[in-house]
Amino acid sequence: GEKMTPRGIMYLHRSMSFGATQMDTLTVIRSLDPERFAPSICCMRDLGELGEEAQREGIRVFVLSRPGKGSPDPILVWRLARLLSDKKVALLQTHSFHSDAYGGLAALLAGTPVVVRRLGVTPSPKMRNRLINRALARRQDAVVAISQALADLAAKRDGVPGNSLRVIYNGVDVNAFAPATDRAEAKRALGIDPSKQVVLNVARFARVKGQRYLLEALAQMKSRPRCVLLGWGDERENLSKLADSLGVAERVTFAGPARDVVPYLHAADLFVFPSLREGLGKALLEAAACGLPAVASDIAPLREAAGCGLQERLAQSLAQRREYEKIG
Repeated sequence: GEKMTPRGIMYLHRSMSFGATQMDTLTVIRSLDPERFAPSICCMRDLGELGEEAQREGIRVFVLSRPGKGSPDPILVWRLARLLSDKKVALLQTHSFHSDAYGGLAALLAGTPVVVRRLGVTPSPKMRNRLINRALARRQDAVVAISQALADLAAKRDGVPGNSLRVIYNGVDVNAFAPATDRAEAKRALGIDPSKQVVLNVARFARVKGQRYLLEALAQMKSRPRCVLLGWGDERENLSKLADSLGVAERVTFAGPARDVVPYLHAADLFVFPSLREGLGKALLEAAACGLPAVASDIAPLREAAGCGLQERLAQSLAQRREYEKIG
């Protein structure tokens, strides 16, 4: 039969700087069937290191404003609408409040279907942002939430109609995230004494991620484990000062950001995830796939993660780890 023309899908970000959402976009694009889909990325602000990486791989990346420029301005709506029309984009996917707002308006002008991906809980949004969200909610063709908790919030707070809401959980590559074959060797590879217990947290350094509670708990633990904090962000300095004041600084390693977190998961004995807010908590799923026992905050999305296969996956991972140990 006649060969189908691949459908153009555009992923809209403020920037393709290093981040979990941007990494997710690259993972999805790499897995798309090129005979069915023609993916591209649009950056509203600047390219970022992952944008450069995408370009090197041959992925089309468009940048609408000059690097270093401030927040996007209203003209970007028109420029984005023109880009959607010129490139005959069949579907636009947005990932944050800014890309939802600008992308939603541009998609309306261009007549392009838009899918909004809800990734996190926005803390006490400004009334202006709420009004924009509610105004766009009924014009979005689909809203994909990464947890039922986020879907419920989108319906309740932003008035997203139930018939356009979908829950698609974040996925984990269980081939890449598999139990360690030799935890002692994994510790040695990171320069950690194999006889030491290692507690690991993987998250942005931000107040909402709750690393300070982990440091406070560390100060009270009699077993004196090593603690590895893997991430990046504005709280780095404050956390460092807190570790000093609690007397645990010599046992705490700030080890991020790291593109590949698996070596750290393989070297850890316990995963701690003390977040105050999460969309789903993908890092928790990755730890479970590596057979790591975990302590996590009792918040709705993390309870949901535990109920959507985390415990089963953890049991499988531990059984798999025992098999590895027998082989070893």
